[in-house]
Amino acid sequence: MLLKELLFPPRCLICRRISREVICSDCLSKVSLIKGPVCKVCGSPLEEEGLCYKCRTSPPYFSRARSYALYDGVIRTAIIRFKFEKRRNLGIFLGKLLGEFILGLKWDIDFIVPIPLSKERLRIRGFNQSEILAAE
Repeated sequence: MLLKELLFPPRCLICRRISREVICSDCLSKVSLIKGPVCKVCGSPLEEEGLCYKCRTSPPYFSRARSYALYDGVIRTAIIRFKFEKRRNLGIFLGKLLGEFILGLKWDIDFIVPIPLSKERLRIRGFNQSEILAAE
């Protein structure tokens, strides 16, 4: 163990408890995962399998999308800290979670491509968050 880790042990970036992981197992257990049934197009939670009202009445310009979790609690805090507190290690951790989730979907995916940032946003933030997520 390094002296630095002894004096300043690594902590969960959500609850601040000592943890070897960026997000501890207690915090991860509180994530509101989106499990089935979901809309076949946009991935929104539904009561039963099929299409949501929005996709039935106004079909989107994409064929299929899926979210890992609801944007609340732990995930919301993690994303905000990643984006605005420049916590790249959170992005790497979230990217790995997303990667495992995507593999579990067993979709035939050719590419995962980051969304480009404007030069101004890139200058302000210092890095492209979607690039970090896509790389993992």
